[in-house]
Amino acid sequence: MVFLTHTETPDGNIVLLAINGILDGATSPRFDDYITQLIEKGKTRFVIDAAGLEYVSSAGIGVMLYVYRKLAAVEGSIAVCSLSAEITTLYTLLGFNKILTIVKDHSDAIRAIEDGTARAKPVTEEPAAPPAHGTTPPRAPGVGTETSPVSRHDSQERVPFENPVIVECAECRGLIRLKSSGLFQCPYCAAEFSVEKDQTVIF
Repeated sequence: MVFLTHTETPDGNIVLLAINGILDGATSPRFDDYITQLIEKGKTRFVIDAAGLEYVSSAGIGVMLYVYRKLAAVEGSIAVCSLSAEITTLYTLLGFNKILTIVKDHSDAIRAIEDGTARAKPVTEEPAAPPAHGTTPPRAPGVGTETSPVSRHDSQERVPFENPVIVECAECRGLIRLKSSGLFQCPYCAAEFSVEKDQTVIF
């Protein structure tokens, strides 16, 4: 489920859109429709406050790029702020930080829009496409697919992490989302690896 609310700066020139919950295949259409309706009303400058964003799937990543393109078509601007460390890492690994303006907080986002840094531009190079679950990804980053520890040969004490960790498979470069230490198997290529309590990864 996703909850979207928005306010505007006093001059009405910038929309401050807060997103709370999960952005996935079920909720992405609502996010797209919400922003599209605002664009149709003449709003073209957006700050996306992601402080309440809990998880982003491949569909959620895709809709963000789709919205970016819509804003580029109307010479609009978009800046994303307050992303969690996990999602920021995912966006960086996928190369979205080279397209989207990702900043720390509201004030930085508004500043980026006002000085033109966050102006949406036509996308000439796509970030790597995420692979479908259960398939071997191409030699490019995929999405953070969650996996569980395998049982065989796993004598380690599993220690849950305070925040999920994203690991890039050394064999196929797929991104894997982990919640604890232990022995794991890549969901894309079946390569085995272990994650220590200090989050050290060994393939």
